[in-house]
Amino acid sequence: MKCALCALDLRPAARHCPRCGAVAGPTAAPAGDDRTRDRSALLAERAPVGSSLAGFAWESGPRTLVATRPQSSGVARASAGVRLAAQVIDALVLGAGYFLAMLALGVVTMGFVGASRSAMTVLELFGQVLAVVGAAVYQVVLNGHGQTLGKRALGIAVVDRSTGAPLGLARAAQRYLMLMVMALPCGLGLLSVPLSTQLRGWHDQVADDLVVELSRRR
Repeated sequence: MKCALCALDLRPAARHCPRCGAVAGPTAAPAGDDRTRDRSALLAERAPVGSSLAGFAWESGPRTLVATRPQSSGVARASAGVRLAAQVIDALVLGAGYFLAMLALGVVTMGFVGASRSAMTVLELFGQVLAVVGAAVYQVVLNGHGQTLGKRALGIAVVDRSTGAPLGLARAAQRYLMLMVMALPCGLGLLSVPLSTQLRGWHDQVADDLVVELSRRR
């Protein structure tokens, strides 16, 4: 038989899955039975006690976990501190990428055009555009699929508040635009996250999302 949570092949006498800790034993579905039962129900039944799976049923894939069914009462929301740490990691990643891109572009420009004033002006303008567009694409595309690199590193994800599915690009774009508006008055709008009883900032409310903790695989 297989674990209904992570699809690992289990021994017939196994009581728990050695990979994810899900309950096995007589309640585990034999291989091939998944097509005849609701997948999210199977996942909810096998959720390890005390884990974030008690609020969300997470269907595991080869590389990631995808939320399939949320229950707002039991969701483990990511704390404001963890979310801030994820933003710091994302800022470092973007900063490193920007530095390397501008360094390479500067070397190429110097080699072919030289250090003329017009070339430096164009390079500066391009750098500003790259910074704005790069940050937007990074945040929208990765958050649209659930996780930026910072969120992935800290085991949190952005999901739809009603379905637990990834937001998609359109809603992730709305979320990012509101985040930029929140950051304009000296970043005071970012305080809407820790001041919210549900840890949902204005950008979360606009996109109707939750930032939740994921169960880490053992």
